[in-house]
Amino acid sequence: MNEEDTPSSPSCNRNPSPPPHLQEQIESLEADRIGNTTYSKHWLFTTLMKLIEEVEKEDEAEFGVDVDEELQNELCKLWDMSMNTDVAKFLEKFKAVDILTGVIQRSKAPRVTEICVGILGNMACDSDICESLSKNQQLVKMVLLLLEGRDPPTLVETTRLMFTCLSCNQAKSSWLEVINSSESLHDHIIFILQSSTNVDLLKNTGEFVDVLLDLQEDMCENWATAEFVQALLEAIKQIGLSHSQQLEIYFRILQLLSTTDAGAEALVSCADAVEKPLVKYLNTVCDDEIVGIENKESCIASALSVLNILFSSNEETSNRLIKDEKLIRVFVKILEPLYPWLQDIKKSTTDQSEKKRLLSENSGNVEKTDLKRKNNDHASDTDKESSFNSEIKEGLKQRDDKEFQHLEILYHIVEGFVYDYMFTLQLMIDSDSENESEEETQKTDVTKFLSYLNDSCSRCRINYLVLTMKESINEAFNPTELLTDLAAKHKKERLARITADALAGRNLDRSNSNTDSQNNT
Repeated sequence: MNEEDTPSSPSCNRNPSPPPHLQEQIESLEADRIGNTTYSKHWLFTTLMKLIEEVEKEDEAEFGVDVDEELQNELCKLWDMSMNTDVAKFLEKFKAVDILTGVIQRSKAPRVTEICVGILGNMACDSDICESLSKNQQLVKMVLLLLEGRDPPTLVETTRLMFTCLSCNQAKSSWLEVINSSESLHDHIIFILQSSTNVDLLKNTGEFVDVLLDLQEDMCENWATAEFVQALLEAIKQIGLSHSQQLEIYFRILQLLSTTDAGAEALVSCADAVEKPLVKYLNTVCDDEIVGIENKESCIASALSVLNILFSSNEETSNRLIKDEKLIRVFVKILEPLYPWLQDIKKSTTDQSEKKRLLSENSGNVEKTDLKRKNNDHASDTDKESSFNSEIKEGLKQRDDKEFQHLEILYHIVEGFVYDYMFTLQLMIDSDSENESEEETQKTDVTKFLSYLNDSCSRCRINYLVLTMKESINEAFNPTELLTDLAAKHKKERLARITADALAGRNLDRSNSNTDSQNNT
C-alpha cells in the first residue's frame, strides 16, 4: 500500500472544504433562518410589509372588501408559522404585536382582521409573550371592542385570544382590569350565545366565560340573570346533548352559577327550561345497559349538581322528578361503575402506601457495599432509566389523583342527591293531604319507586344504592330506615332482603351481583 493511501494521510483525515461562494450562500441561508426552523426572516418581513402597504390602500376602500387572494394565502402561511415558538418569539422581538394591532385598528377587510387576531392568539400561547402583549392596554381594549363585530371567524379568534390570556397567570390581571370596567361585555356575550350557530365560536365563548366566572365570584353574581341562563340554554341547543367537550363547558358554567345565591335564583326562575337538557343528557348517558362514565365524570357531576339545586329549591321540579322513576334509574346506573371504581382506587392508594412503608423499613437491611457494587454496574443507563421511570410514575400519579378527585366529586354529588331524594320522599309521605286524589297520587309515586327497585333493579345496583344511602346518614334523617320500612310496608320482599343484606355487609361480591336480578334495565 502506498504511503499516500494510508489512513494517516491528511487527505483521508478531513473532508474537503466547500468552495468559498457556496460557503457564503450557506452562511447567508443560516442568517436568514428563524431560530431552529426553516422559515425565512426575509419572507416574514416582506409579508408584513405587504400587509402594511395593503392596509394603507384600504383607507379609501369600502368595509368588508378583502385583500387579494395571493396576500391572503401568504398571511395564512404566516398564521400557521406563528404556532412555532421560535417564530412567535421572533415576531415579538421585532414589534410584530404593534404592527398587528395597528393593522387590526385600520383594516376594513374581515379576513385580514381574523388572521391578525389569530396570529396574536398563537403568540399568546407562550406565557412570556402573553404577559408582554397583555401589558399593552391599547391592544386589550381593542380586542374587547372586537366583540361588537358580527363576523363569526373574527369572533372565533377574538374569544380564543381572550381565553388564552385569562388562562395565563402572569397576564390575567391586565385583562380582568379592562373587563371589569366594561359595561357592554355581558350584553355582547349574551348576543353571541343567543344568536350564533357556529360551534367553534360557542366553544371558545364558553371557555372564556367559564374561566372568567371561575376567576371572579363577583362577576358570577353580576352575570347571574334569567336572560344569561336562557342564553346559555340556547347555546346548549346548538351544541347538542351528546357528550362533548363543549357540552361539558356549558354544564360547568351552569354549575358555577349555582354556587352563588343570585345564580341559584336565576336557575330556579328558569327551572323548567334548565331541567329538560340536564335530564335528557343523564338519560342519554344511562341509556346503555352498562354505563361508561369514564371521561364523563365532570359533565355528569355538573348536570346532577344543578339538577339537585332545582330539586331542592323548586317544589314543582321536585314533584315532577319524584314521579319519574328515570331519576332513580340514573342514580343506580351511575353508582354501578362509580362505587366499586372509587373503592378500587382507594384500596390501590392504601396498598401503595403500605408497600412504600415496607420497602422503607426493609431498605435498612441491605448492605451498603452490595448497593454500591450493584449501582456501579451500568450507572449511566440506570440513572437514565430511573429518571424515565420517575417521570412516568409522576405522570401516572397526577392522572390518578385527578381521576380520583373527579370520581370523588361525582360520588358526593350523587350521595347528596340520593339523600335529598329520600328526604323529599319522606316529607311527601308525612304530609297530611286533605285531597284524596293528591293522596292517591303520592301512594302511586312511592309504589312506582319501590316497584322499580324490587322488580327491575339488579342486586348489585341496589347494594351500591343502599351503601351510598348508608354513608349519608346523619342525626336528622336516615334514608336506609325509610327504604327498609317502605319495602316491608309495601311487601317488596326481594328489595327488603337485598337491603338487609347490604346493610349487614352480606352478598356484596360483585361477581354474584346479578344472581338475584329479574330484569337489569
